[in-house]
Amino acid sequence: MKLSSGIYGLAGRFSDKESIKILADAGFDEFDLTICYGTEAEKSLDNGNYMKYAEEIKQYAKELGIECCQAHAPTPSRECGEMYDKIVKAIELAAYVGAKVIVVHPIKDEGDGYQWQKEALFERNMAFYSSLIPYAEKNDIKIAIENVYSFDKRRNVVVSSVCSHSDEFLRYLDVLDSEYVVACVDTGHAALVSDSAQNLLRVLGKRVQALHVHDVDCVSDNHTLPYTRKLDWDDICKTIADVGYEGSFNYEAGNFYSRYMEDDFIPVAAKFAEQVGRSLIRKIEKAKADK
Repeated sequence: MKLSSGIYGLAGRFSDKESIKILADAGFDEFDLTICYGTEAEKSLDNGNYMKYAEEIKQYAKELGIECCQAHAPTPSRECGEMYDKIVKAIELAAYVGAKVIVVHPIKDEGDGYQWQKEALFERNMAFYSSLIPYAEKNDIKIAIENVYSFDKRRNVVVSSVCSHSDEFLRYLDVLDSEYVVACVDTGHAALVSDSAQNLLRVLGKRVQALHVHDVDCVSDNHTLPYTRKLDWDDICKTIADVGYEGSFNYEAGNFYSRYMEDDFIPVAAKFAEQVGRSLIRKIEKAKADK
């Protein structure tokens, strides 16, 4: 199993190329191209130079000996307008760089209204994802739906949202019924809504073709390194092995690179993250061998 990390958390502080080099130097096999959260990748969608950016990143990664395994589309998702156009461009960009999967968030509610909007959001998302399938087919890249959550500002708590739970996630995949639409399980998001990554993995099975691996305290969306908060990594690794997951072990743990951390220490932190990832992969491989 290959080890990957998103450039999220590094990009912005460093250029996208510098972020990829930090991961390559630390020993990561692959990277997740973050085309959101203000990265240069996302900005290239606005200035019309996104394919030039894609060519430069593809060549640079090749020189470093690191590959792009997946990508993250701009957020929040919308079914029309400027944001929709950016998502379409991101699909083309990601595929050209080499990503096999691009994570596209579902359209979701803002606040605590999900339970009253559930069916309306389902219909909107069916139309949204269906409209993206031809672009995925054209560029030979799969679109991964991610389990997300919402934040109730009135009560100051995280609440469930689209595909937070396995039954709805499965419904989305079943109705869309396309080889170009798969699942991305976010380990932290699942815990925040009183579910678990393990349950999502078991229910969705082979449809899970991407991971966002990070740790949380089950209160806030910490997006930090495994073993630094509360998730059960032995059980998560065992479940990944049990369901026969074949994709990359991909971090979305960018907040581990704290803004209080000196720049000179970032490569050391990245190497430590790589070593933690290798340890987790060894757990997965051992669990597979023990089956």
